[in-house]
Order: sequence, then structure tokens, then C-alpha cells
Amino acid sequence: HMVELVVVFEDKAVEPVVLTLTAHTIDLPVYVEQTEMYIKYCMVDRLYQDSIVVHNRSSAALRIKFEVPRSLRDHFDILPLNGVVQASSSFSAQFKFIPLPGIFTECADFFDEDQLLRIPVQIRVADQTRPVPFEIRAHVTGTNVSFSSRELSFGSCSIYESVRVPFAITNECLLPQMYGFVSLPEFITIQPNDGFGTLLPGMICVFWESWNSCVCILKLMRI
Repeated sequence: HMVELVVVFEDKAVEPVVLTLTAHTIDLPVYVEQTEMYIKYCMVDRLYQDSIVVHNRSSAALRIKFEVPRSLRDHFDILPLNGVVQASSSFSAQFKFIPLPGIFTECADFFDEDQLLRIPVQIRVADQTRPVPFEIRAHVTGTNVSFSSRELSFGSCSIYESVRVPFAITNECLLPQMYGFVSLPEFITIQPNDGFGTLLPGMICVFWESWNSCVCILKLMRI
């Protein structure tokens, strides 16, 4: 590789000096085929795991060590952390990622505005000055679904009358989530789709909950 640098002096009478820098690069003996790994969308409190394969192109065995930022160690782990890559061979380590609920505050420096988490992993090699860079990326999301109201009041309802009350639920997850209202009393109905469906990421869905007084009275009479 060759790079030219031009040195310009404040004194205009002095001619600029051109410096030519030449360097020969060589491949590092220890490397990974892909320096980045994207494990897609990961939910809080779920286990995700995969392998990191390290290669050694030299004719001697080399010791390696994986290093992870301290603030990420409660959520991310590599086994084993130390190992030996045999000559002209490969070494496989397993990483486990369990994003706990506190990851968004404890590891805020590693998130971007789209909730993409970047986990920098340094692979230290004995007798090799430059560490091998490796990064794992994941969109981390919770599983929260929020309701517009925690209680619904139907107010006064006369016999043979039905009362409808609206409410909304919001999917705060980055993934679609299925929902269903089950074990409802006979005199309560939820629409649309009888209270079953799928919420897309960030979607707000409005429902109508109906109270049928006639069915409720018949139910009580049977009791």
C-alpha cells in the first residue's frame, strides 16, 4: 500500500513537500471469517446462542482469550473464555445471550436509537499485538402489551339492554404478538374477531367490550 502526504508551509515562499509512505501488509495468523454476526430480534428473558469460529493459518498453536465489556457480562457470556487454536485448524466457542429486563439501562451505551444492540468482542491472541475484532448485533425488545385502562365501567345497565365500552391495547414489542381474551363470562363479549388476533409492532387496536344484562340475569337464575 502506498499513500502520499503533502506538507504545506505557512511561508508561501517554501515549496510544499510531498511524502510517500509505503507499507507491506500481511494477514494475521488468527482470524474470524465474519467480523460481524446479526442474530436478528431477541426478546427479554429468552436464551439465544450460537458459535464463534476462530481460525489459525499459522504453523504453530496459539492461545486466545475472549473479552466482553463488563456491563454486558450479566447478559452475555462466552464458553470457554480461553482456548488454544491448533496449527492450521479452527476453534469453536459458544456464546449465550439472555437479555435481562435491565439491559436497556445497564447497557444503554451499546444501543442505538432503533434498539439495535452492538456487543463488541475482543479476541486476544498470544504474541499478536492487534486483537481480532468481532461484533454481535441484535435488536432487543421487551414483550409488553399495554392497556388504555386497567378497569372498565359499564355504568347503569337495565334489563334486556347491552352496553358497549371501548378500550385499546398497544403492542410495545418490536415483533408481532398474538392475543386472545379467554375464559370470559357468557354475558361478556369482545370484538372484533371475538377477541382474537395479532398485533403488529407498535400497533394500537381498539376493542369493544359488551355487557349483556339479559344473559347475566339468566345465568344468575340458573345458579
